[in-house]
Amino acid sequence: MNLILGLIDKLDKPPRSFTSTELSIAGKELIDIKSWLQSKLVKDKAFEVSLEWKKENIDNYRIKNLNLDLETEKLKSAAKVLSLEQTVSELRDELS
Repeated sequence: MNLILGLIDKLDKPPRSFTSTELSIAGKELIDIKSWLQSKLVKDKAFEVSLEWKKENIDNYRIKNLNLDLETEKLKSAAKVLSLEQTVSELRDELS
């Protein structure tokens, strides 16, 4: 950011008052600024992709966790049904 502000200060004068050396230096500084901005953009994009990947994995984990919870509840229900069927069967035997 300081590069940009420094360049603005240097270029804050009438266009015809620049020497070729000043223009050459300003051109190099612009190239440096462009390079810095491009690297920053690449890093930000990589972070964005990483964040999206993490969000998807969290969602997938939550779905898997919910599926496990559902399967656990199904097994508990099945066990209760079996227990009730056993109780009914024992009561029938007692009544017979």
